[in-house]
Amino acid sequence: MIFPKLKRKAIPTKNQNIEKLKNKMLHKVFIRHTYIYKCGSCEGEWKINEAPNIERLSCPHCGKNLGIEYVQEDQRRNHYRRHI
Repeated sequence: MIFPKLKRKAIPTKNQNIEKLKNKMLHKVFIRHTYIYKCGSCEGEWKINEAPNIERLSCPHCGKNLGIEYVQEDQRRNHYRRHI
């Protein structure tokens, strides 16, 4: 009995693997700044994305319209201590 010859697949090189990756859809990463607001009246919190330089804002919880005080400290140390 005669068996047909099996074709061997060529092992891709490192450069060929990189080229394959370039042609595939990759995950895209974007940086978005989320501003966290805390009402001075009712202590309610809410978030707004990409909203710098706001002078006054109405609280969605109590409706109070107050000025904004920006806190320039890194808040990750307070809220995510285990990651830093």
